[in-house]
Amino acid sequence: MPFILDEYTVYKYPLDAMVETITMPSESKILSAIKQFNRVVVYALVNEGQMEMEEYEFLRVITGGISHGEWPLDNYTFLSTLVFNDGTYVEHVFYRKRGKIL
Repeated sequence: MPFILDEYTVYKYPLDAMVETITMPSESKILSAIKQFNRVVVYALVNEGQMEMEEYEFLRVITGGISHGEWPLDNYTFLSTLVFNDGTYVEHVFYRKRGKIL
């Protein structure tokens, strides 16, 4: 299916946990993760007319260690590196598509 920009809207999703699942319309395009007012947010192009939904799992990894246990990153895509507190705290954001919601 061709990607037509007119059919999409940019949405912002806050990431409040180190591991978080977000439901979005199918065929959403994950754009970026940024720090906004000391909060991590993800931006995605979302087709509001798409009725099928998919789950995306986001993982925030602290430099120097894995957060919340050992996570195999084989199935994740790197999204962004975020710097906090003048560089004294750094996180790396990864995501993966978990699948369609029936």
